[in-house]
Amino acid sequence: MKLFKTELFHKHKRLVMLFIVLLGVLIMWGWTTLAKKGITPSAVKELITKGKGAKKGAGEAVEAAIPVRVTKVIKADYQDFITSFGTIKGFREIPIKFEESSRISKFYFNEGESIKKGDLVIAEEQDDQKLKLEYAEIEYNKNKTLNELGAITVNKLRQAELELESAKVALNRRNFYAPSDGSIGTQRISEGELATPNDVVTTFVDIGSIFCEVGIIEKDIDKVKTGQTAKVLIEAFPDDPFEAVVDSVSPMLEGRSRTQNVKMLVPNEKGLIKPGMFAKADIMIFEKKDAIVIPKKALQKSEEGYVVFGVVRPEGEQTKGPAGFEEATAKIIPVKVERANEDTALISEGLTEGEEIILETPEAKSSIKDGAKIEILPSAE
Repeated sequence: MKLFKTELFHKHKRLVMLFIVLLGVLIMWGWTTLAKKGITPSAVKELITKGKGAKKGAGEAVEAAIPVRVTKVIKADYQDFITSFGTIKGFREIPIKFEESSRISKFYFNEGESIKKGDLVIAEEQDDQKLKLEYAEIEYNKNKTLNELGAITVNKLRQAELELESAKVALNRRNFYAPSDGSIGTQRISEGELATPNDVVTTFVDIGSIFCEVGIIEKDIDKVKTGQTAKVLIEAFPDDPFEAVVDSVSPMLEGRSRTQNVKMLVPNEKGLIKPGMFAKADIMIFEKKDAIVIPKKALQKSEEGYVVFGVVRPEGEQTKGPAGFEEATAKIIPVKVERANEDTALISEGLTEGEEIILETPEAKSSIKDGAKIEILPSAE
């Protein structure tokens, strides 16, 4: 067998030598190419060593830069709101009744139609009152003439004058005049029907200013006070919230819902808002101007409290990662959170305006540690 191998080597000696020469040429070409690119043999050795180390276990793996998005700490006005839903109601809703039973003669305005102060809105049948007024006018004129002739006393004339005034008042009681600008509500009795003193014929609604009435849940009742400002959003005008002010807060909780009734006064000079509309109200319960405000998703909870991760950029020339984005280092920063809502957090200690903090990462937040390498991605549009 040994003799056979020796004969085989001598037979293919030239091929073996040619292979060795070609292998040497390829190795020399490879080193030359790497040298032109600035990669030294020691660097290659280091990469090979790290590659071998990565296979030994996760604890010895090469640290990869974590892709992140960052933002700058800014100063802004911080506001916190309570959101609730409710209904629009008239500033004043006056039930229209008449003192004497009579048939409705005429509605001068339709439901929802705008009315000016002093307009005649509804009239009852007035034939009998008109006759009484006509008789009182005749009696007054007659007594006035007799008084001028000296046939009756001044007291007798005064009596006729009072009877005339009384007849006028009685006639006006059969009419309803608008006490202010507004509109008419649902007509509960039609023209020609009999209305008794207990019947509500319709409702007069003052809409120069209106109320947004909402219910506040029990856990929030101590946060709402009169005078607080609010924004009222109505489905008919989704892009134009209306400014409002809390006008009254009920001292009691309502029934099964266990909510507290809150009324907000909403100016309505243009008459765009109508009673009965569905509304969403954001009541401002806290405001701080020119404060350190950050996105809430930048916060992380630690055993000692809240922290954010700052960005430490390398000095001098920027370092680019494999994807061409700038590399930096994460720095843990303890912060004190004064307040927070769904989107933002108010920071009272730990950050200053202009600092860079990590906003979000495509990976889990737990992957970021103090001193971790990060790769800064472009800001999301």
